[in-house]
Amino acid sequence: MSQYVPALSGFGLISFIIGVGGAATLGPTGVLVFVPLGCLLFAAAVFGLLQGRMRRGREQAAAAIALPAEEPMRDDVAA
Repeated sequence: MSQYVPALSGFGLISFIIGVGGAATLGPTGVLVFVPLGCLLFAAAVFGLLQGRMRRGREQAAAAIALPAEEPMRDDVAA
């Protein structure tokens, strides 16, 4: 979902601005539609961003814990 974060946050911000800025022209119905829509889209974008960061954090933690690859035996150390 993190690839959709810029689009979601942009749409959320635009919807919120339309709802708040257009209160005089849209009337209460427009405000009741666009302000919650903007808040929901923006919240979805923030959730997607946090989820992407958590996934990257888990991947980094797993890579840090992973065992290093075995090194090939050298002739002078063997035996």
